[in-house]
Amino acid sequence: IEYRSAVAAHNLATVYRDQGYFDKAFEFYHKAYELSEVPSIELAYCHYFGIGTLKRQDTAFHLFEMISKDQFEFGNTPHDIDQANYQLGIIYLEGELVERSIEKARHYFLLVNKDEDHEMALTMLQIVGKSD
Repeated sequence: IEYRSAVAAHNLATVYRDQGYFDKAFEFYHKAYELSEVPSIELAYCHYFGIGTLKRQDTAFHLFEMISKDQFEFGNTPHDIDQANYQLGIIYLEGELVERSIEKARHYFLLVNKDEDHEMALTMLQIVGKSD
């Protein structure tokens, strides 16, 4: 198979994922990223949880950061950006992958909940506080 379209590769990944072929899904999510240089939230989660690939949380963290910044012409959806920000907040709160920082966690939770409509981020902000 000759790979040329990032959109087609991403769509194939979704089909494979829905059929339970996680190795193939990861392969095509990764191919879509190689072709477009735009990371997908699905690729980040595959790395983070080890779905269809080895668990590489450091790689996932980097992808979440890239999605959070969303500086791509044909980038991620607002929902994907919110998901990346929420995951970054959790990562900073847990402090296992990076140095624990409630301030950084709060920052990401506030980004997600800027419209006060993200239930989980709101819950986390109730726990860590909305300000120092």
